Amino acid sequence: RSSLCAPSELVAARRFGESVDDSQHMAYRRLVARSAGQGLVAVAVAHPLTRGARADGRDTRPGLYVPKIPYPGWDSDWDGLHHEATARRSSGRAGTSSASSSKGLGSRNGPDAAAAAAAAPQGAASSSSASSAAAKTSDGSTGSSGGSSSSHHRRAPTRHILLIRHGQYDETFKDDDRRKLTPLGQRQARATGERLGDILAAGADTGVADAAWGESAAASDKVIRLRCSTMTRARETRDIIRPFLPAGVEVLDPDPNLAEGRPAQAIPGKPFDDDVVAKDGARIEKAFRSLFRRATVAAAGAENGNSQGDHEWDVVVCHGNVIRYFVMRALQLPPEAWLRLCTFNCSVTYVVIRPSGSVSLRAMGDIGHLPPTLVTFSAHQGFEW
Repeated sequence: RSSLCAPSELVAARRFGESVDDSQHMAYRRLVARSAGQGLVAVAVAHPLTRGARADGRDTRPGLYVPKIPYPGWDSDWDGLHHEATARRSSGRAGTSSASSSKGLGSRNGPDAAAAAAAAPQGAASSSSASSAAAKTSDGSTGSSGGSSSSHHRRAPTRHILLIRHGQYDETFKDDDRRKLTPLGQRQARATGERLGDILAAGADTGVADAAWGESAAASDKVIRLRCSTMTRARETRDIIRPFLPAGVEVLDPDPNLAEGRPAQAIPGKPFDDDVVAKDGARIEKAFRSLFRRATVAAAGAENGNSQGDHEWDVVVCHGNVIRYFVMRALQLPPEAWLRLCTFNCSVTYVVIRPSGSVSLRAMGDIGHLPPTLVTFSAHQGFEW
């Protein structure tokens, strides 16, 4: 136990960029590995930013997030679905192994051959007795004649999350219902709608790059959801974007948890009011947990209705602070660094979550679709501000 907690000052050095020699680096790596394996909370680090820390290393100030696995480790169960995903992959490997054995041993007969054929993909069984024990399900996969589900052998989809900051709005008013998009903000939203339409069309399995969404069966089968916060500027941006998206997109009710706020303390910078951070942070964290998760076969099947796609999309129109916090949390980086990121109006941030639980950031605050004359950060025009 003492050896596990001894390098706490080393963790501080690594966090703040101080140099360490090779032996210290190896000791740090062993610390992270042991902590991850034992599910320990982050080691207490003695530096001015963790005043009020308890014996377990957690800070008593709201907004200072301490991960379950110390940085820069990775919590494989970050969304609580790791065990389900592992079981799904193991089940799929077992089915593949059984099918291969059945195909390689053509003389195999009896219950074992039937079970192997039931677990195999369509057409994989070689013996007539095995193939007779397999029945095709409604989605084209193969299940046993006894009616067992083949869902465990189906691949869960990859989740694509597009986070859109709203367009420029009138900040001269305090009441939200009067803080509407400016004419420039409306132009930004239209340009972003066109960009999103191109992104989703390029991702569709149509086989034709410029296929019309309304005529594409593959596009209509895809799971695409459009979300926004309850704030006026986000709802207006969503409404302008909507006509550029596929006809079958599911438009969800505005979510109050996506509203702007102070998601966490910001480092560096002056501390925000603890009560504000505690209230806003809990709400925005709830939004993060509802949106950021790996897909499961069961969930995808329920949402998709009658087909199982390889990809599903969420287009989320919300706010700069919320997006920055989401990115830090999704990448398992300190959320207190959120203010170091920049999101221009109507920028596109693109996060991908694989069924394995791996997360990658494909774009952060992308404004390539906006000409320089349409680039703003709130009231700031262009780049030199």
